[in-house]
Amino acid sequence: MLLLGLADIEPRLPNTMMTFILISIMLSLYLYFGFDFISKSRKSKNPAQKSYYKGLGIFIVSVAISESIYLIDYIYRVLYGRRIFHTIADYETLLGIHIHTLFTGDYFVLIFMLLAFGLIFLASPLEKYLLGRKRKPLTFTSGLVIPLPLIARFLELNLYNWTRIEVIQGTRNYIITSLLWLVNVGVIFIAILILFSLYLKMGAAAPEGSKLRKKSKQIVFGLIFWIFGILLTSRILKAIWDNGLDWLNLIQTMPEIGRLYYILPLVIPGLLLISLSLLISGFKKEY
Repeated sequence: MLLLGLADIEPRLPNTMMTFILISIMLSLYLYFGFDFISKSRKSKNPAQKSYYKGLGIFIVSVAISESIYLIDYIYRVLYGRRIFHTIADYETLLGIHIHTLFTGDYFVLIFMLLAFGLIFLASPLEKYLLGRKRKPLTFTSGLVIPLPLIARFLELNLYNWTRIEVIQGTRNYIITSLLWLVNVGVIFIAILILFSLYLKMGAAAPEGSKLRKKSKQIVFGLIFWIFGILLTSRILKAIWDNGLDWLNLIQTMPEIGRLYYILPLVIPGLLLISLSLLISGFKKEY
């Protein structure tokens, strides 16, 4: 009834608030199970199991926090018409210069830093116990790229003061800052692809009939659904609010397509639920 009442104030609000509530529930579950795995790591006596649990727990918590940052900024904009985090447009107005960037919102700085941080703990036990590496290049590289988004944003805002050249497409300044962003994002995705390979290799090396074969696939598919959830979050939320009136008008002209608008709030929570379920099942102790 409350959500229906919101439609009288603003027709897009019911769907928007439903999306916010469902995603918030899922992120709360992510935090709960993330801290639960961290707690299990402290109780485990097996060093490898201890490391796996800790890594997964920290990764899940990092994912939940990074998604929460975007969600909070989004709902704040819906309710109050402005963002919590600055965007490049804000800095352009403040500094009186043009700035081109691959990622406009400051929340991307925190999100990519958190994801790289979480990958350190997810990759470390695999390199140490599965590959038997004393040196862990994937773990080291994930740690190395953590500050790059912050450095990129700092340079985007200050390069003009040092070079008197704006950070716009075609300039050396733009190439430098873009490369910093791309290195960070590239390492994150390459690390995830390598993790896919390592988990599948771990399953393939397991004895015939071992549950580990199934579990390794569950972990990989869990990460895949998580990636889809992360990549679609911005598009879905923008479709619900920014393009919501277009969808509502479409209900009048093409109702079969327009009614899909009411399914949109289920997409991201559904992907996150599938991802979390697969990851939890894949990391159960019984092999």
